[in-house]
Amino acid sequence: MKISLKMDEGTRAAKEPFKGSEHVVVEGACPNCDANPFKVAGFAGTRVETHDTIEAVAACLGCQTRVGKLVVKVDTIFGIEEDRRVLAGPWRVY
Repeated sequence: MKISLKMDEGTRAAKEPFKGSEHVVVEGACPNCDANPFKVAGFAGTRVETHDTIEAVAACLGCQTRVGKLVVKVDTIFGIEEDRRVLAGPWRVY
């Protein structure tokens, strides 16, 4: 999985601080409040961009200001939507 934050100034790399985290840590400081570490969470507008990319509006957890869009590229063979359908079931066990 590759995570980045698209901002007006450009794109910054991001990473999960731990597996299953509800936020990511972005390189550098927040452009609004100078929070460092720069913790960001997606809060609205989640949508699938391509078969392997999800995009969401992102905000800084320090100042609660919108800072750009989080872009998550996941490792998938068949695509995000197909993975969701398969995991949701129904499954048949023979």
